[in-house]
Amino acid sequence: MEDRHALRKLSEHHPELLDKLYQASADGKHWTAFLETLVSACSSRSARLLVMDRQAQTVLSSTKVNIDDSEHRAYVDYYVNRCPWRPELMLKPPGRFYSSYHDCTCPQDKFYRTEFYNDWARHLDIAHGLSGAIYTDSRYTVQLLIQRTRGQGFFEPRLAELVNRTLAPHIRQALQLSRTRHLQQQLHLNVMAAAERSFMPFLLVDERGHMLYQSPLAQALIDRWPGLAITKGRLHFSYPAHRARFSMALKMASDDTSVSQQALVLTPEGSQTPIRLLVTPLLPGAPGDELWPDSNVSAVYLQDPTMHLDVDRDLVARLFGLTEAEARAAAGVSLGADPKDLAERHEVSLHTVRTQLKSAMQKMGVHRQAELATRVILSAATRDRHLAETSFYLK
Repeated sequence: MEDRHALRKLSEHHPELLDKLYQASADGKHWTAFLETLVSACSSRSARLLVMDRQAQTVLSSTKVNIDDSEHRAYVDYYVNRCPWRPELMLKPPGRFYSSYHDCTCPQDKFYRTEFYNDWARHLDIAHGLSGAIYTDSRYTVQLLIQRTRGQGFFEPRLAELVNRTLAPHIRQALQLSRTRHLQQQLHLNVMAAAERSFMPFLLVDERGHMLYQSPLAQALIDRWPGLAITKGRLHFSYPAHRARFSMALKMASDDTSVSQQALVLTPEGSQTPIRLLVTPLLPGAPGDELWPDSNVSAVYLQDPTMHLDVDRDLVARLFGLTEAEARAAAGVSLGADPKDLAERHEVSLHTVRTQLKSAMQKMGVHRQAELATRVILSAATRDRHLAETSFYLK
């Protein structure tokens, strides 16, 4: 006999489910409340919303109800791909829910003999499921799994059809809205973070090399440089050696956001003008969404070879707590002078300049002159001399 009580209960809860669902699309903290209502409406035991990689092999983040944290961790770390229901979802059309009893190729008696059931699900009394790869995009697959106990019985076809007809389209829409909101929020935070670090033109690139943003000046600068272009949403280098060096710098920044900036000086063949790039990992500017994982994003700063940089030594001293002499040495090496040039220019010994630079590096928390130069160039003390001379500033 059809589960008439479950059908009536789901229908009664439908307005509340939609209300909580679209609250979750606007604020990730509400996904738990939606799942709790869904479990009650479907007369079920528990539910999990899994954000996975595109191939649905690895759980990247999740929201769950009525599953102990340690049990859920064991599921995520080991049992997720041993459940006979879940991997099969990738073989079925996405955007729909499927009953493990009626739509799964693993018969119920065989399911009770699996490692998944006997080592994980049995003591939790999880015996039946209604599951679907409800949302997919170029990066993620999101699966929603609703579980029942042995006593609650399997999900009847009419209940699965009602969920697919009245709820599944809304879940897809809410996840799409949630994903779009998260991307816009993170892009805004990353653009703000990159712009605050330096006045230089910049691009934002994710760990896969996809372009997320380009500042207005960046495109004009790239158009003037030989051997460099933006093609199909990626920064394209004409020379394989340049591509390899950029990919390595991007990988280092993506793998460890604590690493310092990677400076690249690339000179195209037959050109007298080098291309100077600075790849800088960006830390998340705010707590991430409750559902979607944050991407590793790097800012790629472009140094315009026609730009005449100037460094405000007094501001360098105030920003980094340096003496006047230390700030003068730090500003000099940041603009390309070597210690010997600085010693001759300021009529002091080479030993004195090196001592000043060593002291400046200690105060700035860096270990190499290149790192010191990067810190100064990206700071508020560095200006385009031409803009400084032609712009109006508040005194």
